[in-house]
Amino acid sequence: MRRALVLLQVLAVAVLGGATVARFHVWADVDERPHYDYVQAVAEDGRLPQLTDLVSPEVQAITDRTWPEPSPVDPASRGLAGRSYEAFQPPLYYLVAAPAFLVEADHLRKVKVLRAFDLLLVLAAVALLWRLSRVLRPADPLLAFSAALVVVLWPGVLVRGITVSNAALELPLVTALLLVTWRLATEPRRRTRVVAGLLLGACLLTKSTLISLAPLVLLVAAVDWRRHRDGVGTGVLVALPAALLAPWLAFNLAHYDALTPAAAAREQQRPFVNPDGVHYGVGDAVERTRRMLDQILPVEFLGQLDVAWVRVATALLMAALVVPAVVLGIASPRRRVIWFFALPVATGYAMLVLTLLSANWPSFNLRYLYPLLPALAVAVVVAVPRGRERFAWGVVAGCSVLLAAVWIDMAGAFYFTDVGAKLGI
Repeated sequence: MRRALVLLQVLAVAVLGGATVARFHVWADVDERPHYDYVQAVAEDGRLPQLTDLVSPEVQAITDRTWPEPSPVDPASRGLAGRSYEAFQPPLYYLVAAPAFLVEADHLRKVKVLRAFDLLLVLAAVALLWRLSRVLRPADPLLAFSAALVVVLWPGVLVRGITVSNAALELPLVTALLLVTWRLATEPRRRTRVVAGLLLGACLLTKSTLISLAPLVLLVAAVDWRRHRDGVGTGVLVALPAALLAPWLAFNLAHYDALTPAAAAREQQRPFVNPDGVHYGVGDAVERTRRMLDQILPVEFLGQLDVAWVRVATALLMAALVVPAVVLGIASPRRRVIWFFALPVATGYAMLVLTLLSANWPSFNLRYLYPLLPALAVAVVVAVPRGRERFAWGVVAGCSVLLAAVWIDMAGAFYFTDVGAKLGI
């Protein structure tokens, strides 16, 4: 029965991912258009775009629903919407996705090709989560793996992981880095140190917010060096991220006179993100933290929270991860594993608060923590006391049933609206 549940969860990732590839509207609301434009610049022009670049004629035509005919609209007249405003992102995802972009000739169908590629990355993350579950809970990895799959199946995680963006590469890279860092903490080898450095550099080349992983990796590296004094291995671990980032940092210095384009991006987006110059305070941080409870759903689906049972279901799904993590992180004899995997989550959350308060920038969203949460779910199960596994299976199964109901509602409301209308969704 338990194996059947896990198989159904894996199948659900593949099927719901396939439906997202084929049926999710173009463009997704969370910046899919400029992410696609970034991939296009890399694939077709062999260059990194800049923040001041206009989106391509193909992107504008798809946006205005005139494709394959050109759009009569000049992107320059569209303000921020006509610019490649995600060009501040690190380039790794776009370099990796460029070959997939070139597989298909038609630019509208390329959207689905890129989404299919992103689905493969999500499935790669699923495989890595299985490996992490086996490493942390070798006697019975199914329960830990099933808990991780519950988080992967959150609509927000799956939709953001498949619609075109660098979030697609975050999940497998973060899972791989957490797995290798745990290995370094428990079974240190020089090769593990080198791989940890490579993966940390790859994460930072994928998304700057993944700097939240650096404190954990550096802490483990420091403890490892103190115990084993492998100066070469530790030095390589620390140097590799900087070496991998160096070409991109040099590009930024040449084009933005700064190591990253973050300040230029904020200046470009400020009239649209915070047009009234609102000053954010601690109360805003508390309110936005509360709103994170809603963000099991992607922003495109948030209207369904007006349905009472959907709101209750999403709250229960969030509580099923957060409450055990807090309780077991305090009371479990194996709380060390919770603290290990919770540290990047806490660091990432602190970064959101700091950015809101110090930079006055409202980029406060649970999606920046999504790639860290499946591994935390594995850790929660590993910390479950002996004799409570049956209860934990009940929680995981209950969450899976809730997710099935939520996804049926979402599919009827957004993917298969004709069926949804007949069902009264």
